[in-house]
Amino acid sequence: MYINEVIRSVGREYPSEYDERDILVWCDEVSAMLAVESGVIYKEARLPVMSDNTVLLPTDVKAENIRGIYIGGRRIPLKDARTQLHRRRWDISRWLIYHEPDECAAQGYIKIVYEAPYEPIRRPRYEGTASIDPDKNTVNIYDCEFEV
Repeated sequence: MYINEVIRSVGREYPSEYDERDILVWCDEVSAMLAVESGVIYKEARLPVMSDNTVLLPTDVKAENIRGIYIGGRRIPLKDARTQLHRRRWDISRWLIYHEPDECAAQGYIKIVYEAPYEPIRRPRYEGTASIDPDKNTVNIYDCEFEV
């Protein structure tokens, strides 16, 4: 769901004197203040484990920004991962000493926590037709282009 859909949904229940644009500007200001105060924004990603016990690092995540690696909720010491952090594909076979291999295979992913650059909330512009079904949590798009 997009932030402007949330604003409209809340606005229907609790009318406000502020329009959607004012609220989006306020959201940008709050997210900027939080980024400045904390200095760091952390995000997480779940990376699927392939059949050969390798994991691909997403292209938008820099290895030097990774702050934690978890298999099944257990943290892998970064010193053990240091030799692989510069690669895009990781072989996690040796990390399984911290974990039961069957449990890792059952989960099918590892989680990484990384520092992310600040990105303000922006209102997307829609060209075309889109319908949102909140009950099914789906978006139907018909000849639509999105711009942020």
